[in-house]
Amino acid sequence: RHHRRLCPKKFGDGLQQKKESKSSMKTNINGPEARAQTLAVNATKTGSSATLLVPTQKVIMPTATTIIEDPNSKKKTSVGCLLVLDTASQRSYITQEVADRLKVKIIGYDTLVVGTFGTTATSAIRIPVINIKVKSFDGSPIDMTVNVGPTISTPIQKEPIDIKRFDSIKRLTLAEPLNTNIENVRLDMLVGSDYYHDIVKEKKNRIGKRTFFDGHGFRMDFVGPDRRKKSTERVGYSYINNTCKHFSVCRREIRKLEAIGVSDSGQILDDDVAVKQFNESIEFKDGRYYVSWPWKDKNPDLPQNFKLVHGRLKSLKNRLAQNPKLRKKYDEIISKQLNDGVIERVDSSKKESMVKHYLPHHGVFKNDSTSTKLRIVYDASAKARRNANSLNDCLHRGPVLISDLCDLLLRFRTYPIGVLSDIEKAFLQIGLHDKDRDVTRFLRFLADDSLEIYRFCRVPFGIISSPFLLGATVVHHLTANGSPIAQKIKENIYVDNVCIGVDSIEEGKQLYNSAKNIFKEASMNLREWCSNSTEFVAEEDRLYGEKTKLLGLIWDKKSDVLNIKETKVEVEGVLTKRKMLCNIASHFDPLGLISPIIQRAKSMIQKLWKLNLDWDVPVPKDVESEWKELEKDLKNISEISVSRFIGIKNSLGNEAVVTELHCFCDSSATAYAACVYVRVEQNREITTNLSFTKTRLAPIKTLTIPRLELMAGLIGVRILKFVEKELKIKIVKKYIWCDSKCVLYWIANKLLKSAFVENRLKEIRLCENTEFRYVSTTENPADLPTRGMSTLELKTSNLWWLHQGKDQWSDKLVSSADEIKFEEIENRKTATLTMVTVADNCTFGSIIKKYSTLTKSLRVIAYIFRAKKIFEKIDTRKGTLSVEELNEAQKLLDKLLPTGRRIIESIIKKCWACKKWEGGPFQPPVPPALPKERLLEAPAFTYVGVDYLGPLIIKDGDNEQKKVCICLFTCAVIRAVHLELVPDMTTNGFIEAFR
Repeated sequence: RHHRRLCPKKFGDGLQQKKESKSSMKTNINGPEARAQTLAVNATKTGSSATLLVPTQKVIMPTATTIIEDPNSKKKTSVGCLLVLDTASQRSYITQEVADRLKVKIIGYDTLVVGTFGTTATSAIRIPVINIKVKSFDGSPIDMTVNVGPTISTPIQKEPIDIKRFDSIKRLTLAEPLNTNIENVRLDMLVGSDYYHDIVKEKKNRIGKRTFFDGHGFRMDFVGPDRRKKSTERVGYSYINNTCKHFSVCRREIRKLEAIGVSDSGQILDDDVAVKQFNESIEFKDGRYYVSWPWKDKNPDLPQNFKLVHGRLKSLKNRLAQNPKLRKKYDEIISKQLNDGVIERVDSSKKESMVKHYLPHHGVFKNDSTSTKLRIVYDASAKARRNANSLNDCLHRGPVLISDLCDLLLRFRTYPIGVLSDIEKAFLQIGLHDKDRDVTRFLRFLADDSLEIYRFCRVPFGIISSPFLLGATVVHHLTANGSPIAQKIKENIYVDNVCIGVDSIEEGKQLYNSAKNIFKEASMNLREWCSNSTEFVAEEDRLYGEKTKLLGLIWDKKSDVLNIKETKVEVEGVLTKRKMLCNIASHFDPLGLISPIIQRAKSMIQKLWKLNLDWDVPVPKDVESEWKELEKDLKNISEISVSRFIGIKNSLGNEAVVTELHCFCDSSATAYAACVYVRVEQNREITTNLSFTKTRLAPIKTLTIPRLELMAGLIGVRILKFVEKELKIKIVKKYIWCDSKCVLYWIANKLLKSAFVENRLKEIRLCENTEFRYVSTTENPADLPTRGMSTLELKTSNLWWLHQGKDQWSDKLVSSADEIKFEEIENRKTATLTMVTVADNCTFGSIIKKYSTLTKSLRVIAYIFRAKKIFEKIDTRKGTLSVEELNEAQKLLDKLLPTGRRIIESIIKKCWACKKWEGGPFQPPVPPALPKERLLEAPAFTYVGVDYLGPLIIKDGDNEQKKVCICLFTCAVIRAVHLELVPDMTTNGFIEAFR
């Protein structure tokens, strides 16, 4: 029998065992040997290396010794280094020490986010990028672009290997000499996957179960584990690269909500083209409107995509085959659309359009306890090929003609009776002209698996232009009607939802009957009417239920209050910045009703941003625990409610209604906010309601509290104008309340201030008919969203005094700067002067004046540049000046003389010595050869040339002056001349002279 420990031929991997050296002492896992070392990687990736203790056999790493050079150096400076091949790294690196020895030129910088294995902390660093040339064994160079890092890793141990036992590899030359003793070595270079395959080109040679010889341009390497020694503790190394995906959707959605009320909406250049095409194509016939698609090009490059759509239809058929009920419902929807004239079969006998396009479709369904709701969705973004156009690519999107959602919500709250309704299948009520139908074809399998082709006769939902065509058609119809109710509906419609209000039941009845008739004229039906007072709505049109959706909010019709819609708040898996931002974006709050709660979440995101955490890196424990507390509050946000009607309910008096707008502004170190309240007074009864709130995070760049208070005042002025514009009711008075005396002083004082302050004050002072008042922080409702609150605190908050009479308000009205004591508003930076040196101002211009020759000036400037580099430790060059240094000085001199070429030319032109010695006479052009008529003998006037000269002034018989000309006849042979006086240069005058 063979002994397992004594017979390496039978049981070993061919490597001779040796006793572990006693010098391999136990290492503390928390000691310096186990410290994680950061490794630089590219800008969108996280890289790390870690040193740890592993109770296993040693692993021989693929290393090699080589020579690297600076490819741009004329001196061919070279440095020997030890490199390691690492396919787990996406980039290649060298140490700063090697780069300094090479004196290689930096070509750029990478900003990198680096993290350590086993921890969540990361940091951003900038590391240089350089070009180097690596020499292989045969002398052929390999050009590389690498990053420069402080270190590659902690020192690695090189183990002794006895190569004499392996006859198969004795004839090979190794990439580096083998060690006879254990040695700690430091890596100078790491070659990653970007250049790994430029080096490793040969196949591996197996010499053990898991041990190979790896062939590459630096000869052969040992690779694999060495099982000869069983160490209790070993030092191992791990390298990790993480790639971060691009992330922008949730941020874009949050920015849209943040911009409501404080920024202008953009205008797309192609909108006018789409509107023009719509106005030219819309037609009303047989009780229905017909439109055409707003094409970007009259002859669109829309390819045939029958094969694509047919393939997707087969996939749909297979899915529906697994659910017969769903297949039946799918067929019923298409059959009903065919019977209603929404779609039609394609008749092959009729003349087809030049452009034919097919739309893939699939079902979107929702399972509930009673039935399956199914909606067929058509994909107009499908492309036959990667570079081909889809239908959406060939159409204009069109402008947004509907009212802003926030505007509708503000106006909806001004009526005691709110009314909601929607247009039944709105898109399918608008017809398509016959020439535009063939681009909306789609396929359908019948029961016998035969294939039928249909096309839409109406505008289908899912095409990029469909919302524009619907909105434009509705606006066109309501404008053409011209009635006051039609105008009111036009201002309060959102896509297919009418969101309107009335002051009484009688007005509601009139609205119901008129609106039904107006839309009936366009073959549209207003259905699902709901209101907090439904006496005027017919039974068949009512939408029952206490609660209904109102443009993203929940309207409790019974109590007439608005609530925030509940959303899923639990985050699955590991909490990351990406998941937190997606969760925040899912809470739709256009009016800012829950700003104090959402502000806490936004502050957490900003805290993570300051930590430079990647999107998918787990957040720190303190942020995670804070988020868990926030999740509990977000579960109960539906309990927060505000009154839908902002006026006085059940008012019986005849006194005029006094409506005022009160805007409150405040800021903290983390956020600034403004909120607008509507105060209504009638018959000595006062009511106040929150109308709109806007909160912004403080910039990461630190600003003083007074400047943040000024920013709060600025957005306060903006949202005050926004609310006043959209409410469309008479506002008697406007107030802006601020708890910063400093900002109020700025507003009242007309003295010029810093550009930052003055630019914002200009816009604030444009707010007309507005009183600026002081309010204490404890009585300022805008203080709540700046510091954040829990749901319970917001629900039970009783911070209100505005419903009291004006005699109970704060009497601190700001009308002049003298009423406010000036406060120090800026944090002044202090500096300690340790030494003062007085010296003459020395410039390169003075150097040129000091020395009489250009050569000497160049040399002096070049030496100044060299001294600067030595002081900055960029270069340590000594001795005579190089050509590169002189060229650098020459470039500076060229730049010091602006418009130098023009100055030199002006001096040379005025220099008489230059003209005398260098300026020669102007060389006339070489005369052409004489014509043959000048060289032949001939009688006089055989060859004649004719010309005119003059005019001459003569006097006629009446002693009057007049102009005459002379016709000159010259002989080309003997140069004889004959002159004739002519009255003018007309044809008749010439003929008389010629005769």
